[in-house]
Amino acid sequence: MNSVKKLCILAVLLTFMLNSPKTAFANPETVVKVEPYQNVAGLGQQFTISIAVLDIQNLFALEVKLYWNQSILQLTNTSVMLGVESYPNGVLRGEVLQNETVRSGEYMLWGTSSGQQTPSFNGSGTAVKLTFNVTEIGSCELTLQTKLYDKPPVGAVAKPIQHSTQNGYFSSETGNQPPIYPIAAIGMTVAIVIILLLLYIRKVKSKKRLTSKTY
Repeated sequence: MNSVKKLCILAVLLTFMLNSPKTAFANPETVVKVEPYQNVAGLGQQFTISIAVLDIQNLFALEVKLYWNQSILQLTNTSVMLGVESYPNGVLRGEVLQNETVRSGEYMLWGTSSGQQTPSFNGSGTAVKLTFNVTEIGSCELTLQTKLYDKPPVGAVAKPIQHSTQNGYFSSETGNQPPIYPIAAIGMTVAIVIILLLLYIRKVKSKKRLTSKTY
């Protein structure tokens, strides 16, 4: 019986050892996302988001589009971070050709490294930071559409890099509205004063009745 148990334990350990390398060396999925996902600000306030590229290999060009509700948010500033030589936390390498387009409720960034000797980008980084001003109370999605391309061999065409996207979300604060609790407390205090006043008047009337009966 002991031998059978030892053989079973050995089989389990061998199975675990054979399967472990597959899990340990699995390539992480490339993701382009809005950071942070949840954004909250009041009317007239500002907030900043980043569009980050995570766990990328052989990146040489990208196209990023972001959509939002123009009646709620107004884009006030952009900070492009293409070219890690100038922006250590950015993406792409070498001299980067880039172009920005801003329309009503839409932002587009296109960028590509140039030169055959320029290495591709590997790892994670931020493509751009966007600052918004809250113009109306409300909420909306911060919707991403992205394309990523690898560095092609000489004479070949760049291929798309498979990846997923994660949108962001914005919701305005209601902190600019009158606070509820102080108003409730004032109302309760007034009600208590009125009740005490009515009880006092009733008590005074009762004393007057007793006095008149005595005389």
